[in-house]
Amino acid sequence: MFFDDVSRDAFQLLMQKNREGLITPTQDIITVCKTAESCIRSAISPVQKMTIGHDVSATLVNNVMMKLIGTKVFNCLSNHGLSTLPMGNHQVELMRAVIKQYVFIRSYHQCKIVTRLNQGESCRSVCSKTVLFKGQ
Repeated sequence: MFFDDVSRDAFQLLMQKNREGLITPTQDIITVCKTAESCIRSAISPVQKMTIGHDVSATLVNNVMMKLIGTKVFNCLSNHGLSTLPMGNHQVELMRAVIKQYVFIRSYHQCKIVTRLNQGESCRSVCSKTVLFKGQ
C-alpha cells in the first residue's frame, strides 16, 4: 500500500497535547483513514461539492473497502478470520466501522464548508440591526 510510509513524527501535535489521556492511532488505522481521505478527495468536485449520487456515504465506504480488501490492514486478525463466517469476519467489520466513522466526520466537515460558501461572509457582528432583514 502506498500509505505505509507514515511515521510517528506525523503526530507531533498529538504527542504535544497528550496529557496521558489520548490514544495514538495504530498504523492500520492510519492506513484506513488515509485511503478513505484519498477516496473522499477524488469524489469532491472543484466547487467543493460531492459528485457521487444520492447515497454518498455508502458509495464512499464501498470504494474504500474495495481498495483495502486484500491488503495487510489489520493483519493480526487474519488467523482469527479463518474461524469465523465470511459475513462475520472481524477484520472486514473493523475496517468497515473505521471507514464509516471517518466518512461521517469528513462528510459533516465538507457540508459545513459548502454551507459557508453558499451563505457568504457573516455580517451579524458588524450590522446587528440590518441582519434581521438579510435573514442571518
